[in-house]
Amino acid sequence: MWQKTLGLVGSALVALSCGAAPAPAAKPPEPVAPLAPAAPALRTASAELARYWQFGEKTQLALYADMDSLMHTDLFAGLVPGILENSEEFLKSAQKDCLLVLSKQTREMLAGVDPHGGVLSLLLGPEGVKAARGACVGSLFPVERVTVAGADEAYGLSRRDVMVVQPGVILLGDKQLIEKVLAAKAPIALPAALTLRDDQQLAFRVKLNEFAGGGVMHVSPARFRLALEVDVNDDNVAAMVDYKSKQLRDEARKFAGQRTDLPLAKLVDAVDVQRQGKHFTGTFELRDSVESQAHDLGVLVGLSVYGVRRYIQNAKTAEVRNTLGAIVLAFDASLHEPKEPGKKPALSKLISLPAVPSTIPRGVKYQASADDWKAWAPIRFSMADPQYFQYEVLAAKDGKSAEIIGRGDLDGNGKSSVYRLKVVLDTKTGVMRAEEVIDETDPLE
Repeated sequence: MWQKTLGLVGSALVALSCGAAPAPAAKPPEPVAPLAPAAPALRTASAELARYWQFGEKTQLALYADMDSLMHTDLFAGLVPGILENSEEFLKSAQKDCLLVLSKQTREMLAGVDPHGGVLSLLLGPEGVKAARGACVGSLFPVERVTVAGADEAYGLSRRDVMVVQPGVILLGDKQLIEKVLAAKAPIALPAALTLRDDQQLAFRVKLNEFAGGGVMHVSPARFRLALEVDVNDDNVAAMVDYKSKQLRDEARKFAGQRTDLPLAKLVDAVDVQRQGKHFTGTFELRDSVESQAHDLGVLVGLSVYGVRRYIQNAKTAEVRNTLGAIVLAFDASLHEPKEPGKKPALSKLISLPAVPSTIPRGVKYQASADDWKAWAPIRFSMADPQYFQYEVLAAKDGKSAEIIGRGDLDGNGKSSVYRLKVVLDTKTGVMRAEEVIDETDPLE
């Protein structure tokens, strides 16, 4: 057929070149109306996932992510495995494997939080659930099953939180909320703010007493963009937020000037915050190749992980500092306890008290029992809550001085941190004095 077509075209060209009669003039083309711009592609949670949404007017956080689209971008397909690969300090090998499976198998993610708690819903499909069960149960999630009304398969995560496996879906969160979700006859409509457009892969909405707002994340080969909009309720708060954001930006620029080996100046310039009264808009945008995006975001993630780690460790070390002070107060109260007629005072000098627990907790909390604290009865001190640190008192033989010691291993690497608070007692006056500063050795270990 194509040979015949070429022959006809060739004959026509020969006839024209030899002076064949000219063809009749062509009619002018009909005017064509301009095409309307294509409507943006809209996406929201599938019915398979949205059926588990039971958050209404009191929703504090609503988030939806098209994980299938997100993880198929060149940026996140390489970035997430790289982050997990370099997380040895926080995650065990089996836990990293679990998170890697979840990142690859999760198609959609939907999260909701209200004053009662939160629920995270992951759509994986039957094969994805099977893969996640094999990789995560026993590593990130416990092996023992628990009973959850309306569920055939559930695992306990904490006293309140559970993981429930449904056909193609995994639910994580507050047990009572998940039971409510499973018992509901119909889902509640999703917030319109969770609708994604074009190259958006994630959207969220926050509503609290002090402020309300939301944002979206765009990922494409040409850019990474996070856009936020926030409204605060008070002019004074808005002014303070504006001042703090500018102050933080100035501090970030100074830090960037000190670390020229990192693309910090570029990251700072990628941030733009604007204020109009009580309304704020903010963007973080990188317009560059995927490789440059991945490098810059990797630096940002690394700094964020370091900052979060320091924050968590400082929060944990607050326990030991507060507890050492509480032990001092317990000693002081016991030393000054009124004498009962005909009985000796409960305590007349500083005494040694055994370590609780007997071994230093390694990166986990220890739940002490009443028996653990029996030897501490003379100062009426005990801890009901789980503890990250071991506590001990070593007193001098004359009872006039002592060291109150806290030992811990927050990162579980076998190297301990030690906190010492020295106290001195004047046995004549009964006045006890504690050093103003706690002596700290490797405090973040």
